[in-house]
Formats: sequence, C-alpha cells, structure tokens
Amino acid sequence: MPATHPLIEGTERGTERPCVGDCSLLMYAAAGRPTIVGEWSLATNMDAPIDVSRPEVAAHLGRLYREQLEVFARSPAVMGAFFWTLRMGSGWDPRPTDAHPHGQQVDGTSAWRSKPGYPFPVWSLLEMAELGVATPLDADYAGACA
Repeated sequence: MPATHPLIEGTERGTERPCVGDCSLLMYAAAGRPTIVGEWSLATNMDAPIDVSRPEVAAHLGRLYREQLEVFARSPAVMGAFFWTLRMGSGWDPRPTDAHPHGQQVDGTSAWRSKPGYPFPVWSLLEMAELGVATPLDADYAGACA
C-alpha cells in the first residue's frame, strides 16, 4: 500500500494514505483473485527513527492503522490479513537450545516492549496496542478513511 509517514523528526515526508491514490489490491479484486495481505505494518518510514511518545506521531500511526484495516475490509478480494510483528527488539531468542527447544524470552525482557534503544517499536503489534495505536483487528473500521 502506498503510505508514507508524515511525522518523522517534525517534518512532512509525504501525504499518501491507504485510502486514496493507487491501491494494488484493486488489481486482485478486478481479477477475482482471493488475496491475503501478509506482513502489513506501520513501518512505512524507510526505517527512520519514530518517536512514538509524541502524541501527534501516535495519532498518525493510529489513523494509518485504522485506514489500512478499512481498505482491507472494503476490498472484496481480501480474505484476511496479518500484521507483521517482528520480535527482534523484544529480547526473544528464537535459537533452539536443549533447555528451550522452541526458543526463549531472554531474562529481564518482555514480548510487550522493545529493549531500550531498539529503533523499531512500530514493528511490534503488542507494543503498538500498549500505546493505544493498535486496536482490535476485528473491530469495525468503516469510516476510518473519511
């Protein structure tokens, strides 16, 4: 989806939103192809640092989140979608060991919060939910694009 993050370091970087402009989902709908949107997220800022503690940034991310969900819901082609939740910054170690054959959460860390200094908290749905940016995926987002 063409979307940019307009609130990086206090400057405007773009104005495209998921609700307007060219939407690649339309070609699948026109072809009658069922589609699952995989790995959608709020990381549309080319990995620039985002200060999610700024209210205007959190508000923008929340709007982007809701608008993406409305676009998915409105498209007859979309059968489902999942949010890309990277566990990298949280202290999750996926490497199997004898003691933890399925990986483990490193002591002193949490799946709910990035480690201090980790620059990509927007990649964590849990962290975005804790900040009030992400809301239930199955809520009704009709009108978010208004």
